[in-house]
Amino acid sequence: MQTTIEQIENEVKQLSREDLRKVRELVDSLLEKKESKPTMTEEEFERHLYEKGIISEVKPPITDFSRYDDYEPITVTGEPISETIIRERR
Repeated sequence: MQTTIEQIENEVKQLSREDLRKVRELVDSLLEKKESKPTMTEEEFERHLYEKGIISEVKPPITDFSRYDDYEPITVTGEPISETIIRERR
């Protein structure tokens, strides 16, 4: 015998307040499990993009940060870029 939504609904309506909370927790946990997708590492994601042809190569991660030791941002005059973007979108 297959349970229908209507049968479940009728059964749930007869539950106590505490049992309803338990059912809600159960349903929420089941929904979270179904909605969560398996996560990929960054390397797996890059490999996936490479295999799909979206990127042409998978570069190795940067391990030597010495070239960034003396990094100084450039000074830009004029309005902030964010304001330029907002103005041009209008």
